[in-house]
Amino acid sequence: MTLRISGARIDHTATGEQELSASVGDQRLWFRVPGAWPTRLSGDPFAIAALLPAMRLGIPLQLDDELPVSPALLDNLERIQAVFRLWGPALRQPFRIVPVHAVSAAPGPRASSVVSFFSGGIDGFYTMLHARQRISHGVFSRGIDMQLANPVWDEAYTRNAAWLADREVPLVPIATNARFVGHAFGIPWGTYFGAGLAAMGHVLGAGTVVVAAGHTWRELWADGSHPLTDPLWSSDTTAVVHHGREAKRWQKLAAIAAVPGVLDVLRVCWQDRGYNCGECEKCLRTMVLLRILGLESRAFPPLTSLRPLAHLRPLDRSEACFVEEALALALERGDTGAAKALRASLQRWQRHRFAGEIKRSLLGAFGS
Repeated sequence: MTLRISGARIDHTATGEQELSASVGDQRLWFRVPGAWPTRLSGDPFAIAALLPAMRLGIPLQLDDELPVSPALLDNLERIQAVFRLWGPALRQPFRIVPVHAVSAAPGPRASSVVSFFSGGIDGFYTMLHARQRISHGVFSRGIDMQLANPVWDEAYTRNAAWLADREVPLVPIATNARFVGHAFGIPWGTYFGAGLAAMGHVLGAGTVVVAAGHTWRELWADGSHPLTDPLWSSDTTAVVHHGREAKRWQKLAAIAAVPGVLDVLRVCWQDRGYNCGECEKCLRTMVLLRILGLESRAFPPLTSLRPLAHLRPLDRSEACFVEEALALALERGDTGAAKALRASLQRWQRHRFAGEIKRSLLGAFGS
C-alpha cells in the first residue's frame, strides 16, 4: 500500500484563476492562484503537503513521474521525517518514517521574489516590516488565514492590499483546501500548517518564502511551524525562512503600532462575524494588549468589559503562553484590572490541564 500523488493538472476556473491540483490518495488537493501568475506543475508542493499524511498512515509516498521533485527537497524530506517522528508523541501523532518515491527534477534557477504570508495580523505585519530580506510580495490565503466562504474576505483583502500598495508591495491572493486535506488524514492544522504554508510558497514559485513566527525563542516546543523544520521544506529553487522569534507578541504589536495606518488595518479574527468580532480568544487578547499599551484601533470594537476575558480558557499551551505574556505586561504597567482578568483566564487553563493530567494518569493506571 502507498499514498499516491497522481492526476496532476492545471485548470482555469470560471473566475479566471488557475487551479493546480492532484489527488493525494482519495483526497483532491488544490491551489488557486491569479490567472496571470506564472505557474508550472511540480511535485514539490504536493510532496510537502502529503509527507505528514504518509507518515501518519505509515505507508510509502509515491509521486507519479509527471511530478518530479527537487533533489534538495528529497534530501530534506528525509531529515524532516526524523524530526517529526520524534515529535510524534508530543503532537499526539503516530508518525513513522516512510520512503518517498519520486523522479528527481533537474535543478532550475531560483526566482528573485521574496514572499511573506500577510493577512493583516500582528505576526505578518511585524515580519513584513522587519524581515532581513525586502519582501517583494505579500500572500493572502483563503482557506488558511480566512475560511473559503468567509464573507469578510473582500474587505480584508482590499484593506491589506491598499496598505501594502502604499509601500509598493503587491498582495497576491491564493486559495487552497490544504487545511481540510490535512484534517481528512487526521492531522490538525496546528501540526500541519508549516507544511501547508511551505507548499503554497512552492506553488507560487517564490525564490524565498518567509514564514512569520508565532512565538519567541523561549517557546521551542514541537509545532507545525518551527525554526528547525521550516527551512527543511526548502528546495533547490525555493528557500523557506522562519522569522520573528526575537519578539514577544506585545512587543510586535508595539513595534508595528508606530507605523502609520497599521492599527486601522489590523485583523486577527478567525471568525466570520465582522472584521474583528471582538469576542473570540484572538480578538480579546489583542484588545487587552491594546489597552495595556495605551493604543487604540478602529478595527476592533471597544473593550467595554474585561469579564469575557476572565471567563476565557486558553485551548492549548500556545494560547496560554500569550496570556502569560500579557499578564506579565499588565503587572509591569500597573493595569490591575487587566491583570486580574488575565490571571483568572490563566487559572482556568491550569485547572483544565491539571484535570487532564489526572484523567490520563487514572486511565493509565486502570489500563495497566
